[in-house]
Amino acid sequence: MTIPKAPIQMNFSTRATGSNTPPGLRSRTIYWVGALVIGAVFYLLFNFIFAGSRYSSNRLAIGADYAGTTPYQVKLVLPADAQPLTFDEILSTRKDQMEQHQALLGEHPYKPFARIFQGIDPSRSWMSLAQLYFFGTEQPQGEVPPQYQLPAASTVLLNPLLLIKAEFWGLSIWGGSKLKWNPEKATLAKLAENKVPLAPRDPKLTYFPDKSRAEARYAITDFIEAVNPYLLAPLTPENTAFALSLQNARDFGFGFFYLDLGASEHIQNAKQPAGALENVDYIGSIPTTWARHEPFNHLSANNPAYDWIVATSLPAKATIKLWYNMPQDPSQPADFTYEIDLI
Repeated sequence: MTIPKAPIQMNFSTRATGSNTPPGLRSRTIYWVGALVIGAVFYLLFNFIFAGSRYSSNRLAIGADYAGTTPYQVKLVLPADAQPLTFDEILSTRKDQMEQHQALLGEHPYKPFARIFQGIDPSRSWMSLAQLYFFGTEQPQGEVPPQYQLPAASTVLLNPLLLIKAEFWGLSIWGGSKLKWNPEKATLAKLAENKVPLAPRDPKLTYFPDKSRAEARYAITDFIEAVNPYLLAPLTPENTAFALSLQNARDFGFGFFYLDLGASEHIQNAKQPAGALENVDYIGSIPTTWARHEPFNHLSANNPAYDWIVATSLPAKATIKLWYNMPQDPSQPADFTYEIDLI
């Protein structure tokens, strides 16, 4: 701040200045100026004390914090049954998972960032795999096999190290996709036999902690070949479009992200933003009814700029940059790089 060469003289006395301003107006002006100053002080103090609550303090042992250079494989888990997942069960399972991967925490303690999960309504069910990928807004005509009653959000809920999940809407019944089930072939009986693949399998997840990078590899070609016999019209690799769910990245303090198209391969995004976006993804209750279904718990991804990322051909790679703090420019080196590989 530049200090003026001569002090600015301010005198509110009408006798000294001969001002014609009414005393009542002067007093109100002084009052409101003072109120604004006090309000600004309290706002800055509040943010100084509580701003950290907006972002998680969890950290991974990456870069110089990681001892070693060997790639680290992460095996993803799913719940053993279709029982409802409560808030406490989710947080407990996440803590147990991270105890199995202490090498990726180092000296950093892990406590699930409750702000991501506080919207979960324990009185409501979870959107199931069958609802999301098979029936959609229709009601099932018959008993759904137990394995497809699992929450569709299970992979994200129970695997904190899956920092970003690709949601393949282009290979599903949603978003104007070309996937249409053949009712004569895609039946509940076939589901019970585990014959009908509903979505690409969970990825093979590999961390390169010393390089502050992770790679999630999805077998898209295998899924397309397996699902086509049950469709009215076949899918092709060009139908591969996906969105990003970043709840777990937020859990580890990555508050900002950006899809780096320059570092990606065979990836397009029509709504590409100019800079990094704030990560505000959470898990909670969908507040309104969905067709004929009751309200339910599910992932909430607030990233309209990244809700239809297209792979123009396979193999493809989407490179997402993650930061703890807002970068001045998206070209700024990332605190962590997450690659989604499609093969």
